[in-house]
Amino acid sequence: MDNVNVPPTDCENDVTPPVAGILSNVNVSIREDGSKKLSAADMAFIGFLSSDNCGIASYSVTPNTFSCEDIGMVEITLTVTDFAGNSASTKGFIRIYDGFNPRVTLKSTSVYLDQEGKASIEPADVIESASDNCGIASYKVSPSTFTCEDFGQIKRVTVRVIDNNGIIYENDVQVTVRGSDNDQDGIADPCDEDEDDDGIDDEFDNCPLSANADQADLDLDGTGDACDEEMDIGGATINLASQIGNSGMKNGLQNSYLDQLQEAGTACSAGDPQGAIEKLQGFIKHVRAQRGKKGFSTSAADQIISDAERIIAAIQKGTANCGGGALIQSSMSRHTIAHSQASLLGNFPNPFSSETTIRFYLPQEEQVTLTVYDMMGRELIRLVDGPMLKGEHQVSWTPASQHEGIYLCRMQAGALSITKKMMVRK
Repeated sequence: MDNVNVPPTDCENDVTPPVAGILSNVNVSIREDGSKKLSAADMAFIGFLSSDNCGIASYSVTPNTFSCEDIGMVEITLTVTDFAGNSASTKGFIRIYDGFNPRVTLKSTSVYLDQEGKASIEPADVIESASDNCGIASYKVSPSTFTCEDFGQIKRVTVRVIDNNGIIYENDVQVTVRGSDNDQDGIADPCDEDEDDDGIDDEFDNCPLSANADQADLDLDGTGDACDEEMDIGGATINLASQIGNSGMKNGLQNSYLDQLQEAGTACSAGDPQGAIEKLQGFIKHVRAQRGKKGFSTSAADQIISDAERIIAAIQKGTANCGGGALIQSSMSRHTIAHSQASLLGNFPNPFSSETTIRFYLPQEEQVTLTVYDMMGRELIRLVDGPMLKGEHQVSWTPASQHEGIYLCRMQAGALSITKKMMVRK
């Protein structure tokens, strides 16, 4: 075997063809640009087993140009030529392979939990760039989904990129799971049953994003005072009327105060805010005068005065809605309230130890449920469950075996749901 490309001096009349021989297990790598053209050295290596008595002048391989489509075993023809011009050919196989991994640059990222407490990522969220000489077949990230359990954590995500020839790139990247946390308790809001951390589950809370453990709702619109940007004067005067009715004062005084509230509501509805303020100021003056007298407790009077002052402040700030103005009619024993929507008027006494009376108002006949829950959301008793006529109603509850603490009363009237807090003291 002679592979030296130097012509001998005694082979001028040589007519013997060379012997063409292909080296077995030849592997040829595709370049980074996805192609490969055999060089003279490549073809000489492939024909390494060729020989000639006078030496081989050249090697030729057909085909000699390859691409990613040729990956695998490729049949070739090797032709060798000696210095006398004699040539010979043979067929064989070489292996074309991809010797380059996918080129991938990763980037850390953050995901944000949605309203259901879920988040997900796609490969593009954590892959800044990716390329391969023969093309990429697939991208995969794992894990790709996150829940409230992952909130606030930096998760390690595995990225796998596979090219068209099955070559795998795999590496890890950091993904931070974020989301809203209104009360900063480390629990994402979508999975936080008490987003404002006030001890009342959102399901029952009339201000789920603003701490309001007392569930105060002066205007009885179902939105707690802590987050209510508008005061419904109609509902607020109904509330004051209810407090007057439960204050323990004599009926004559009650009716006088109810008349004053009626006049304030009427003035407000008539577009006379100053007149409404003056009527409420007169109402406050009379309440102060009777504070602590004739069964009118100082605590009840102070609460009524405070609420009336808040109504005045809302009118002065321009955040009062006078459109629903309450209509309060005097009588010797009770008052009748007309309002634009169903209202849960609260319970009296509150706090209580043995029995309390829960009052509510319906502007029309309605299907009503009135249910008492504990602070864990467990139903304790359903006091009302059925159709109720228009007007004011009351129902009693005796917490026979309940412990001291806060309980929730929820009224469902049609599509409207209102929840108020009750306190039991033993």
